[in-house]
Amino acid sequence: MTLYKSPETITVNHCRNSTHTMSEYQFLHFLAIDRPLDHEQLKFMQRQSRRGTLTRREFTVEYHDDDFDGKTLGMMRRGFDLHVHFANFGIRQLMFRLPHGFPGGVTALQPYLIKHQIVWSQDKTGPGGVLQVNPAGDTERWNDYFCDIEDLLKELTPVRELLIQGDLRPLYLAWLACEPPEAEEPPVPAGLKVLPQPLQLMADFYEVRECLIQVAADESTAISETVAPSLPILPWLEKKSEKQRIALLEQLLNDDSGVVRADVLQSIRETVTPTQWPSTKTSRTLEDLLQRAQERKHVLQREKQAAEEEQRRKHLAVLAENPDRIVKKITKLVSQRTLANYAEAVTLLCDLREALGPSAGPHFTSSVAT
Repeated sequence: MTLYKSPETITVNHCRNSTHTMSEYQFLHFLAIDRPLDHEQLKFMQRQSRRGTLTRREFTVEYHDDDFDGKTLGMMRRGFDLHVHFANFGIRQLMFRLPHGFPGGVTALQPYLIKHQIVWSQDKTGPGGVLQVNPAGDTERWNDYFCDIEDLLKELTPVRELLIQGDLRPLYLAWLACEPPEAEEPPVPAGLKVLPQPLQLMADFYEVRECLIQVAADESTAISETVAPSLPILPWLEKKSEKQRIALLEQLLNDDSGVVRADVLQSIRETVTPTQWPSTKTSRTLEDLLQRAQERKHVLQREKQAAEEEQRRKHLAVLAENPDRIVKKITKLVSQRTLANYAEAVTLLCDLREALGPSAGPHFTSSVAT
């Protein structure tokens, strides 16, 4: 039953209910980046669910006691460019619509594809398609909640742009997230050592451990300017006639600026010869990576523990140098008669006892306590 309807927004049976608590939770979000949905696309999207909020730019719905039965891939082919499906019982799916395909085609994608988990769905006509990332998992593998899931898709919008430019890093991170058993490592893309924030967010969403990325990055080269060049906007614009520039300005002012921008950027991309993203072929397996990541994690833990112990040693040395000053501070804290200050005073007293050693410490601190 439609509760509200306008040419731009449709809200139907929104299922959020603050008084209804269920163990299962699902959240689905679709975004149209390049252009808003037209009338026919909007009608198709309406038929996919009786719940949620639909506009010409996005669709959101959440479930506590039901499932989404819409045609997700069809929605991506008919207007949406980005999609996330999160469920606390093991679903973490991302979908990216690439209207002009991936630079290098399926050949470039193939090393990273995994049956049922990382899938490229080619359009029936044209070079475009949809990249689906849906690692196998259950409640035992994932945390049952991801903070700020409602904002995730908008923050991941730059990842789609990276894929359009031929960046292999999102594909490699997806491969790590899927953890295919006994799989040989695909080519390691350049630029893994320092991930841009959207890619780091993607890694966080899939709970790809930092130490695993660091191990993988051992074989990753730096990104050169020729790999990720800025689009030649000014040279492209200079080749346009005065009449064409005026027409473009009129479009920006009169039409949907987002649509115009998307069309112009694609027109500029078509003038640039795609540069293959550099990568390094290795002989490592996923098992090798996981083992090395575990070893590195232990090393980092030992280093952290040693650093904390050194910091503790310095702290105790400072206390031992002037115990009377610490006693004055403890006395002042106790006089203020608050739970927080009592707790701080007890901590300082215990630290002072340890700092003065087993012979002087107990006697000195006992006198302070009395």
